[in-house]
Amino acid sequence: MTGAGCQYEVRRGTVGAGAMPDDPAWARAAVAEVVHARPESRTTEPRARARLLYDDERLHGLFEVHDVQVRCVHEGFGAPVWKDSCVECFLEPHPGAGYCNFEFNAGGSWLVKHITDPVRTPTARFRAFRDLSPEEVPGVRVASTLPARIDPAIPGPVDWRLAFSIPFGVLVRAAGARAPRPGDRWRGNFYKCGDDTPAPHWIAWAPVDALDFHLPRCFGDLVFGA
Repeated sequence: MTGAGCQYEVRRGTVGAGAMPDDPAWARAAVAEVVHARPESRTTEPRARARLLYDDERLHGLFEVHDVQVRCVHEGFGAPVWKDSCVECFLEPHPGAGYCNFEFNAGGSWLVKHITDPVRTPTARFRAFRDLSPEEVPGVRVASTLPARIDPAIPGPVDWRLAFSIPFGVLVRAAGARAPRPGDRWRGNFYKCGDDTPAPHWIAWAPVDALDFHLPRCFGDLVFGA
């Protein structure tokens, strides 16, 4: 497994609904460095740091990004945000029950699927998956420090942050997860990409052994702390 040896501690903490990217609670979260760039990337300059916290009700996440050539043209829930300057958090609560891919562009638009068989089909979709509808993800919060649409691309480097907060009820319904307890171990990965930006790139926390983020064999361990 390429992700073998990659382990991240999800510490306890609560992030308020307001000013999520700037909440002081993030200071207590561990950092996952998203720095393993695929060789197909046109640039290896983008870097991201991911942080997770959890409480009894929610999983909170933050991406801190140093980016280049930021571009966002896809807006709204379910849009193809991976084509824009994008960050992603994949979560597999239980082996064999599939995983959820939360993908966010720099402007705060996002999508999520529940994927139980990620083998690609001729249409570049997956052999078994389900797009989650807005009605299935109530209470998910997303906040970015950049505007919703950025076109043309911002020339040169830019730093931005994106925070998200997912009720555990969403993951319970989608993937059969329970709210985690201290010592529980999930699998997952963090990514930075930009397929249709002026500088395409594909970068991971736990390295992937092909140009494909949908490889559960490459996920790392997410261990919930006390």
